[in-house]
Amino acid sequence: MEYKMSSTEKKEFYKEMFSLAVPIGLQNLLIALIGATDAIMLGRLSQDAVASVSLANQIVFIMNLFVYAVVGAGGVLLSQYWGKNDKKMVKNIFCQMSKWTLTITVIFFLLA
Repeated sequence: MEYKMSSTEKKEFYKEMFSLAVPIGLQNLLIALIGATDAIMLGRLSQDAVASVSLANQIVFIMNLFVYAVVGAGGVLLSQYWGKNDKKMVKNIFCQMSKWTLTITVIFFLLA
């Protein structure tokens, strides 16, 4: 048996979805604009400067992929334990996510 949402439930769902989607979309837009802004600012300099910034942006992009993977997986776990009302485990997972993301960023910082 298929469940059909009422119009008020649909409106509520879309309202919540957009309240999450808009900030995420803006964040991704700003991350993309950083690379574009760097290229525009350095466009008047040499070709080497533009190429080096492009390479640096690729490193940052790869780092962001790793960080997003940790945060995405942690978010799934957090939501499961939040649903079980297990606040202690939520705190532990959040701390682990913070440690992993900090470790990833430090490793990329040192390698770059």
